Amino acid sequence: MADFSVKISFGMMRKTMPFLMFRCAIYLGIAVAYVLATGTGAGIGYGIGGFWDDETQLSAAAYGAAGGFGLTAWCYISCANICCISLKRATSQ
Repeated sequence: MADFSVKISFGMMRKTMPFLMFRCAIYLGIAVAYVLATGTGAGIGYGIGGFWDDETQLSAAAYGAAGGFGLTAWCYISCANICCISLKRATSQ
C-alpha cells in the first residue's frame, strides 16, 4: 500500500474508459431488461387475473411478476453459460 498512487490509478482508469463505459451500458441494459420483464409479467398476470375477483387478480399479478423475473434470470444465466462454454472450446483448441 505504500507505493499506491491516486494519479496512476486515475490514469489507468482513463486509458480503459471505453471498456468501463461499455461495461456500464451492459449493466444498465441488464437492469432495464429485468424491470421490463417483471413489469410485463405483472401486467400479463393482472390481465389474466381479471377473469376472477380482485384478490386473485393481485395474486396473479404477483405470480406474473415472479415469472417474468425468473424467465429473465434463466435467459441471462443460460446465455452466460453458453458464452462460457464457447470461450472454453475456443481457447482449448
